[in-house]
Amino acid sequence: MSDTPTPLLSPFICAGGANLAEPAVLSFLGGMAVAWCCGSPTKHKVNADALGVIPWGSDLGVLAVSDGIGGLPHAPEASARVIGRLAQPLAAGEADPVQSRIMDINQTMCRENYQGGATISAVLLEGLRCASSHVGDSMLVVVDRRGRVKFRTDPHSPVGDAVAHGQLSEQAAMRHPQRHVVNNSVGSRAMWVETHQSFALDASDTLVIASDGLWDNLPVSEVVQMVVDGDLGEVGHNLAAAVSQRMAGAEPGMPSKPDDLSFILFSRRGAR
Repeated sequence: MSDTPTPLLSPFICAGGANLAEPAVLSFLGGMAVAWCCGSPTKHKVNADALGVIPWGSDLGVLAVSDGIGGLPHAPEASARVIGRLAQPLAAGEADPVQSRIMDINQTMCRENYQGGATISAVLLEGLRCASSHVGDSMLVVVDRRGRVKFRTDPHSPVGDAVAHGQLSEQAAMRHPQRHVVNNSVGSRAMWVETHQSFALDASDTLVIASDGLWDNLPVSEVVQMVVDGDLGEVGHNLAAAVSQRMAGAEPGMPSKPDDLSFILFSRRGAR
């Protein structure tokens, strides 16, 4: 399967409980972005994930995934508000737009005593460089053409901290009863934004930005194997199918956590 990417002239957003019927394949900043957002296959609730593929210029834009925190009111609205703030047009002279906008929407939600929260993982792409900002456990992984992980963010969660410090294996973390608990979220007065300096992207690198619906069902190594080669549109379809199968518990002995799922893949390899 090979999809023809749709040229992106304005922000592509899936939010507010919406679901995509199939992964969207988009022409973005000289490369290809594949976006998927869908609610849990077993929950009778509105999809609380949201995502945005946001062009700010011919060589500047943002990829972002947000996950409304379950157990709190207005989860779908919370993630939609975060993505909506990032998707607003870039103002002249606006400095550190991703971090400042995350801070801004957090201050607004706190001022309103908003009863909801969300995670966010956002990547600012500028020319051939990228920089990440994140809050919570939506995660970014950058993979090179040989399948090596060049960069990954660490989830802001007790389980994520244990994995980052070598106290818990990734496999054990995927089965941990508290893997859903986060200790940092937009909508909290104690929120902080973890940022990383920009670094160069090779033309063959692939970015994977996803909510915990991906990482709680597929280990990073398995995701890497799937995205490292081939047509990115086909990769997106295969990845969505693999996670759905894992969530359905069709593979005995493998982790299975039905959940909302959002991901964005981006690469300039084979760009059209």
